Amino acid sequence: EERTDQEFEYIYTYLSQTILNASISANEVSSNIENDLLSTFNLTDLKNALDGGDLNYKAKVHEIYRKYTENNNLNGVDNHRNGYIILSGDLVVEEDFIIDIAKYKEPSTSINNQLHKHRFSDYRELSYNKELFDDAIWKLKNHSDSIIAIEPYNYLDDSHIKLTELAYESLKDLYSKEGLEGLKNYQFLIPVYITDTGDIFGQKDIVEGVPQDTYKIIVIQSFNLYDQIIHDSPNLEVKNEKDRATLIQRYDNILYDLNLFGIIIMVSMSILVIFFFSLYNEHIENDQDEDSDITT
Repeated sequence: EERTDQEFEYIYTYLSQTILNASISANEVSSNIENDLLSTFNLTDLKNALDGGDLNYKAKVHEIYRKYTENNNLNGVDNHRNGYIILSGDLVVEEDFIIDIAKYKEPSTSINNQLHKHRFSDYRELSYNKELFDDAIWKLKNHSDSIIAIEPYNYLDDSHIKLTELAYESLKDLYSKEGLEGLKNYQFLIPVYITDTGDIFGQKDIVEGVPQDTYKIIVIQSFNLYDQIIHDSPNLEVKNEKDRATLIQRYDNILYDLNLFGIIIMVSMSILVIFFFSLYNEHIENDQDEDSDITT
């Protein structure tokens, strides 16, 4: 248990550091996107174009999005689990380099027909862990400082524990029961908002307590903790298993020595008991012989 606790502390510390690195990366990307939008477009013209659904303007905006997010994977881990997703407004998907629709067993028709215009919430119906997805959507909408994660598909067997929220204690319990493998499914999401309280056009998210429709941009750096750990320490799982095997072997050796010591003690005590009984019996016999001699 102590060994498992030590391993988890390392993993949780690694998670905290990776979240920090992902936040730095997402902030850099969001700053670049914001600067490019402000320098490329007249904001009034851009807003009017977006309101009117101008495809040319939209194409130019997406060029800027892709310029900083396409093939931009955290720490160079190049797969669908460590890239970017950009959302706008009410979590409309603008660019998506993290959700691998091909992984889903039965892709939804609505998503297939709207690959360039759908909401992040549309992925819920296909998500392996719907409760965790709901938690992620709530946190994204509310700018939560807590850990945000989704579990879109399952790489593990049916005994895998589904978490409804990722926190220190729940992750620790998961690790104690499933080890590093248990983290394979989880996609961590690190969002940066352009801007915190509204959009680049100066429209506020909430006016007099009423949520507003805005063009807020959410730049999300996603990463898979298992991928990141294995990328940095390819032999970590093997090392942990060897360390545990060594620990168990040491325990078995100590237990064997203790059992052997216990057997030696029991045998020694038995010999002593037999010896003292023999002395006692000899003493009794001698007393009986003396009494017999006196009587005679």
